[in-house]
This record gives sequence, structure tokens and C-alpha cells, in this order.
Amino acid sequence: VWAGEGDEAPAVAAPAPPSASDSDSESKSIKVKAAWSATDGFVDEQFISFDEAQYKSMKDDLQRTPKFIKAIQKRCAGHEGEVTMLDIGTGPFAIFAIFAAKAGAKKVYAIEANPECAKRARETIARAERTSTIPKGIVEVIEGFSTSLDLPQKVDFAVAEIIGSIASEEGCYAT
Repeated sequence: VWAGEGDEAPAVAAPAPPSASDSDSESKSIKVKAAWSATDGFVDEQFISFDEAQYKSMKDDLQRTPKFIKAIQKRCAGHEGEVTMLDIGTGPFAIFAIFAAKAGAKKVYAIEANPECAKRARETIARAERTSTIPKGIVEVIEGFSTSLDLPQKVDFAVAEIIGSIASEEGCYAT
């Protein structure tokens, strides 16, 4: 992670701790950006692969998935139509994106690096919209790596379940 002046940094800024020389009305910020990419050292960015059985296993995981859903619902409760969510690694079922839309998120950005999974996530979202499971236009699937994308707006919270069941899945040992 880089922090300081000079190189261009993203719009994310964290307030710097106050110092004796700061005036009460003036605040400084430290700009932070990633100094690495999820694919540094790889020639082929499609090193991430995942088969259907693994996706289904994660979707049907009764230990982890309900906990994520409960956290999403808790974050949206009382803020329906106000909060935006980022779902990193949405997968073909876009589970967390759909639950955020059902829980009342104003907008959900569902990022997926695998092109085939992104395509299937779009199909899953379209089917959920057609059946009125979720309101139309809430979930937007964005194909690419989260480390190399710019979102149209800031989000209020992010969910990422990108590890899978073992460390060798989804190329996480490489990142």
C-alpha cells in the first residue's frame, strides 16, 4: 500500500491524525492506493478457474453463506433504498448481490473476474428481475478484477467471499 504525496492516488482518502500545526477548521488527508495487482507476475489473467461443483458447494455452504446473508440484511435494515454494496467475486449465482437487492440496497455492484461467470451472473440477475425476485436495475454486474476497476460511485459496504473452500481455489495462493 502506498501513502503519501506524488503519484496519483484514487479518490479514497482517510483523514490524517491531527497535529499541533493543524487549525481546527482544516483537515489533512492521506491518499491510499494498492501498489500491486491481483495478477502481478501472470501473463494470462485467466488463471482463475472454478468448476460448477465448487460454485454450488460454496452456494450451499450452510456454515458460511447464511452468515454473509445475515450480515448483508443487518447492514441494509433501516436503510432500505439508501445503501450501496460492492460484491467482489459474485460468481455465477450472484447470491450476495441478490440478497442485498432483496434487503433493500439502493445499488449493488457485483464484480466478477471470470468472463463466463460474469455472463452467467448477468443471466441470473435478469432471471431474478423477470420473476420479480429483485427490483430491476439494482444489481449491475461488472466484469474484471476489483484491483483494476473504477466504480461509478462510492459504496457503503463491501462483501467478498473469494477464498472458496481451500486455499488453492480461485488462484488465491497466487495473489
